[in-house]
Amino acid sequence: MKKFILITALIVGSGAFAMDYEKVYNKLCIKCHGADGEKKARGVGGPFSRFTKDEIVERLHRFLNGEVVEKPKTSRLMVRVLKRAGIHTDEDIEGMADYIISLRKK
Repeated sequence: MKKFILITALIVGSGAFAMDYEKVYNKLCIKCHGADGEKKARGVGGPFSRFTKDEIVERLHRFLNGEVVEKPKTSRLMVRVLKRAGIHTDEDIEGMADYIISLRKK
């Protein structure tokens, strides 16, 4: 039993179960935010290029904390989307923000 626990801890700690932010984005975000993040999603303040990474991180934290970021309906939707995606840790939020920034046109 101890070996099983140790192996499980090593696998989890190694990032073997790291979130695939591209997959999450393509499944849950692309409809409203567009393939390159430049689509103006209703109620969330415009395309991602308007925001710095720190602003994206801050907004995702605020959504998860149940704060109204732009409009109440949009904030409730974003909470559901983030929870469905399994985004709930600081690491998840940072990873998602990094992926969003990577979408910007060069």
